[in-house]
Amino acid sequence: MAVQTVTVIKQADLQRIHELQGGITDMQSTLDKLVDEVKQQLFARTPIERGRFDARLNWIASHNVPWKQIVIEQLGQSYAEEVRKGTPTVKRCELKVIEHAIPPLWKQQHLESETLGG
Repeated sequence: MAVQTVTVIKQADLQRIHELQGGITDMQSTLDKLVDEVKQQLFARTPIERGRFDARLNWIASHNVPWKQIVIEQLGQSYAEEVRKGTPTVKRCELKVIEHAIPPLWKQQHLESETLGG
């Protein structure tokens, strides 16, 4: 008879993921605000302090073609819908870590029944 070992996902790993996700979100928010402030100052031609760093507004020209609307106008709504349905569905899997303020009630009930001999 083969012995099976049971592995578990460690709470420490989930806690670390949760903490890192929160930290990244905070840093991204701070970065976005700072970049917006500097861009506004550059639009207003605010001079940059002399030193190691410089900043420029980099303009990128592109044409955002409304492909769906063009297909509908040229080939019709039914054709656009037919193509959409014929396209394979793409699924992404993301891990979402949920922090509990207190252990879930079912865990507490389970522990209480064990201590009471239930």
